[in-house]
Amino acid sequence: MSTTETKKAAVALSGELVELANEIRAKQTIDAEGVATAPEGLFAELLPKIDAELPLETIERSQRALSTYGTALFLATGENAVEHTKANTDIKRVSGVFKAGLDEVAINYNVPSGVKADGTKKDPATSLIHRRYEHPEHAEVRQHIYDRTRGLAD
Repeated sequence: MSTTETKKAAVALSGELVELANEIRAKQTIDAEGVATAPEGLFAELLPKIDAELPLETIERSQRALSTYGTALFLATGENAVEHTKANTDIKRVSGVFKAGLDEVAINYNVPSGVKADGTKKDPATSLIHRRYEHPEHAEVRQHIYDRTRGLAD
């Protein structure tokens, strides 16, 4: 695999980000079906380069807390959505986005419509989406990938 080079990109990416990406690329594989993988402990291995003062245990604790909050939010919003849509039959969808530190949790509830093949009413469509905080260079990385992809057709 070649390394990511900022001088070939239409956008400038920080050297720190490119170095980290190159370390990941060296350890990442893509199989014949297009499935990308990396070693199990890669994040923990690279964490000191990302933030030397942040222990993995703190990240895992934070992730468990966000998961608990998100699941409780899902339950609360779902229960409120059921009550609200029963009382307001013209409303077919309830959704909301809730802050969780720098991240967001999006909850959606869609009133069921129609019946299943066995004649019973369909289940509601529900979802919980964790929208992570985007790195300041996220848009530039996306543009870099778009630019590289356009080069495939040239």
